[in-house]
Amino acid sequence: SHTFHGRDIFSPAAAHLAAGVALSELGPVAEDLVVGRIAQAQRFAEGWVGEVLHIDHFGNAITNIQGSLCPVGATLELSDGRRVTVARAYGEVPLGAPIALVGSTGRLEISVNGGSAAAVFGLELGSSLRLFIDVRSDSHL
Repeated sequence: SHTFHGRDIFSPAAAHLAAGVALSELGPVAEDLVVGRIAQAQRFAEGWVGEVLHIDHFGNAITNIQGSLCPVGATLELSDGRRVTVARAYGEVPLGAPIALVGSTGRLEISVNGGSAAAVFGLELGSSLRLFIDVRSDSHL
C-alpha cells in the first residue's frame, strides 16, 4: 500500500540519504528487474469477473477489481458459489462474518472480520470470482 511503503521503505531511505549516506550503501544495485502484469477484471452483463492477486498476512484476499466498480450491497460470488456482500467497513458485520470491501490498495478485498478469508474460503492466488452489480443501485463506495 502507499501508506506502508512510504513509512517503512521510502522514509528511512530518504533519511539515510539526507544524513549523507551514499546511495550505494542503501543496498545492492537491482540489475534484473521483472515487471509483472496484473490481469484486468473483465466486464460481463451483470458485473465483473476477477481473480485474487494477493493474500496478505491477515488472510485478506486482494482482487484485481477496482474499488470504484464496487457499489455497496453488490454481491461477490466465489468460485465455489459462496457469496459475500460488499460493505464499507468491518463494523458492518459481526465478528467472524465474511465481508467484501475496498482496502488500502483501492481494490476489492475479501475478508473475514477478525479472521482469515483465505482459510475460511480456501482462497489462493488466481482464485476466480464474480462481482454482481445490481444495476438499479447507484450507491458507490
